[in-house]
Amino acid sequence: MIELAIFDLAGTIVDEDNLVYKNIVTAFDQEGIDITLATVLEKAAGKEKWFAIHDLLQEITALDDEERAEKTNDIHSVFLRNLIKAYQEYEIKLFDDCRPLFEFLKENNIKQAVNTGYSRRIAEIILQKVDFIEGRDFDLLCTADDVFEARPAPDMILKICKELKIDAKNSIKVGDSAVDILEGKNAQVYLSIGITTGAQTVEQMAKEGPDFIVHSLSELQEVILGEI
Repeated sequence: MIELAIFDLAGTIVDEDNLVYKNIVTAFDQEGIDITLATVLEKAAGKEKWFAIHDLLQEITALDDEERAEKTNDIHSVFLRNLIKAYQEYEIKLFDDCRPLFEFLKENNIKQAVNTGYSRRIAEIILQKVDFIEGRDFDLLCTADDVFEARPAPDMILKICKELKIDAKNSIKVGDSAVDILEGKNAQVYLSIGITTGAQTVEQMAKEGPDFIVHSLSELQEVILGEI
């Protein structure tokens, strides 16, 4: 029985054309390091962004541990400044089928939560801009700031389940990256579902063995309908 649906934010319910990952590329460039968007999407999607940058540096540079940590701090600071400005200036929106899906969930007594590898500050900027408000449009927001260990660790999902008093085994997780899928599996959710509206391809997500891969939130609604 599905009692709770947990959604990633950017690329899953919010259409922002990979703005975050494009800004990681820009931050690397401003710090004098070349990296492609394809590499960022493959290696960093879904992760808490400091750790995403750290992992990318480990992948593409020969920096030692101390140098890598220092450079990660530098790039992350540039990235945050750029991203906050970008989200304030660029057009972003909910996917058209987001609100109908969340209404469907409410009608079927399924709680809704949003979790993200963003900080709470950035997550709230995004949600305010698209007018999708915690406590009004969905039940709970959990960010990387709110837990000890971010994705793919299960901490965010388990925190959500504890606060909403729902067993993870009666929950589903939906996200646009392999890291989202692995997070769901690590939390032992009922279904861990990939969606192709954001960062990664079917092939990239399939590596973590999702229960389903869907191509829209409307298609996800059909999957949920078949499980309730």
